[in-house]
Amino acid sequence: MNFKCYDVVEIQGKRYVVIEVISYQEFIIEKTVNYTLNDEMYNNELGTHKGAKNWTEYGIMPVDTKDKNKKWLTIVNGEKDYCTFSETILRSTPPKGYKLYDKGLQRVMSVEGESKARSGDKADYKEYRSIKKDKTYVFFIEDWHGGLTDQAQGERIRLSDVHRRRDQAAQAVSKKIRNAARRKEWTRLGLSWGIILFFLGYLFIGDMTWQMK
Repeated sequence: MNFKCYDVVEIQGKRYVVIEVISYQEFIIEKTVNYTLNDEMYNNELGTHKGAKNWTEYGIMPVDTKDKNKKWLTIVNGEKDYCTFSETILRSTPPKGYKLYDKGLQRVMSVEGESKARSGDKADYKEYRSIKKDKTYVFFIEDWHGGLTDQAQGERIRLSDVHRRRDQAAQAVSKKIRNAARRKEWTRLGLSWGIILFFLGYLFIGDMTWQMK
């Protein structure tokens, strides 16, 4: 199951718009092999090594304008039954009862949409889980090599509970968010060009002034 930016998805009866798509790949470190993230051995080893994972993280915003909290939908490639539904929190340690389930080093492979992530970013991650009454709850910690730390908490849900919506209402919301993103990008580019032209004009006037002396 794959989604694109500005797709509308429905999860647990609530609709969201995909505003960013981040693809990750796990970096398997062998004790007997020394290599960096950019060399040929890394590229050959990663993806063929037993246990290496790929997953996609979707940043989604509620269609309900009263709810401003971004959620995360994480789908591991090849996993057919379950995915993770979570949101960013300020808590820095897992709640009581959560046990370490997985840890490793992740690398951002590609980014689409409005995101702070960049291709090549790396982070050490830890995933904790707690099972209560047939539900699996999760807690994530990501220590980015740039110095930032992110935490998220949520639950495992069935992929069958995630639906793409394409009705008239969904299309209207998708178009609205897409157009807003384009206007934001045009404004950003306009400001950038304005600063560049101002700087060039300042240099040109300064040069003309010097020649007139």
